[in-house]
Amino acid sequence: MSTNALVAGRVDTATATSGTGLIDDIVTLSSAVHEGNWVDAALAGVGTAMDAVATAIDPLGTLIAWGVGWVLDHIDPLKSWLNDLTGDAGRVIGFAQTWANAAGALQEQAQFLAYRVSADLAGMYGEAVTAYQQQADRLARAVRSLGTLGSAIAGGLQLVSTLVQVVHDLVRDTISQVIGSCTSALAWAATGVGIPYAITVVSERAAALSAKISAKVTGLIRSIGKLDTLLTKLDDLMREVRSAFKNLGGGGHPRDVDPPPGRTYSMDDGTPHTTRHASEQIDTRDASWHSVNDSLHDSDLFRSHGVDPPWTRDQLVDVINKPVGTLTPTEADLLTEIRRRMVTGDPDAVFQKALPHDQAQAYLDNVTLPKGPAPDEVRGFVTHAPDTVHIGTPREVFDNLRLDYKDTEFRARDETIRVIRYQSDNAVYDIPKSPVMGGTATDKLPFTGNGFTGSADNVVPEYKVHYAGESTTMRAGAEMWEFTKSGTERLVGVLRDGGWVKVR
Repeated sequence: MSTNALVAGRVDTATATSGTGLIDDIVTLSSAVHEGNWVDAALAGVGTAMDAVATAIDPLGTLIAWGVGWVLDHIDPLKSWLNDLTGDAGRVIGFAQTWANAAGALQEQAQFLAYRVSADLAGMYGEAVTAYQQQADRLARAVRSLGTLGSAIAGGLQLVSTLVQVVHDLVRDTISQVIGSCTSALAWAATGVGIPYAITVVSERAAALSAKISAKVTGLIRSIGKLDTLLTKLDDLMREVRSAFKNLGGGGHPRDVDPPPGRTYSMDDGTPHTTRHASEQIDTRDASWHSVNDSLHDSDLFRSHGVDPPWTRDQLVDVINKPVGTLTPTEADLLTEIRRRMVTGDPDAVFQKALPHDQAQAYLDNVTLPKGPAPDEVRGFVTHAPDTVHIGTPREVFDNLRLDYKDTEFRARDETIRVIRYQSDNAVYDIPKSPVMGGTATDKLPFTGNGFTGSADNVVPEYKVHYAGESTTMRAGAEMWEFTKSGTERLVGVLRDGGWVKVR
């Protein structure tokens, strides 16, 4: 037994009436209705109707089945054997409660931290105070996110415990019903009523049992579908927590140091290739987050617009995600100035473009899709590679670049995603802004129209390749990388002499 107050022990899911068929079904159904249980109604209610039918068909067999069910649920070693076979819902519930306890403690600590920092810094001003406040805010947000994640995991385990219990009950009831029916049939046959009558009773009982199992299996499938929805949400929260903790040390970005040597790959043409654009090689010293931090610490910039103190990073993210038509003049002007400071004109700058699967494959196969770019061309929206190098999973790319646009070929749950990292000698990049922000772009949501992507966690400036009758040509040496859900990346192709060579 753990001495940790947050750790919950196993919960006994067997009630005084569990295993007793109709009685237990009534109790379970009542509880489900009262608590608004998420589980499909078939799992809670069908048992009542089927047990009622079984009782009418064969009252003796039903009573025997209830007795057998009670024994299976309460008497060892049968109880333990059944749990070993079907899973122990009680242990899962204990795990769920432990997570819930930990989540509650984390939420309390996050709240206390926010309160403590606010109280301690009351009446204090200056750049050091602002920097400390921002860091403490990020820490509180990260701890709060952990608490939210813990709550989600607790909820998920609670759902799983319900499904485990359903499987347990199905197996228990099937065993008890079979034993009850067979015992009853033998009793009827021994009384002289006759074997034909016994067979009729057993057949009707089997039909009722089959209907019960079929309905519960259908409900189980529907409930698993709801569980899948929760797992998607859980995945979102895990990414949120990951992002929050990335942001604790300096905005979630790599350290600004000299890039290391490249990796060496063997190519299909028999030649080696040493990478230039692996994530660890992307030079982050000219990344836009430096400009973001400088702007957020530029008190004069904000005072000139009547804002004091400056925005925090989270406030900036919130403003970026406001519809441009709802921005105040002050918000629009500040956002414009912050974005203007990020423009890069360096011809050696490395840019990155996320690719739908078909386009990525067309590049590698050196074919041009209808209305698509040539194998050595890039079009559309791109990002400055140092700004997005820390975004390294398909889901992170999907969310931070807002690839959920209408008719998108990207999927939030893609196992992999491919990107091109390239340089160009003739590229001209526009800041895609709506007329409200002084631009001409009129794309629909999730396009923000303010020069940034609609990321909820990161400040990601976006660019659009400007081409009027001409396409932007990539330099030889452009690299295509594949990101996986685990956060790893691998080289899949290199641009050479106008065509792509695959990695062997």
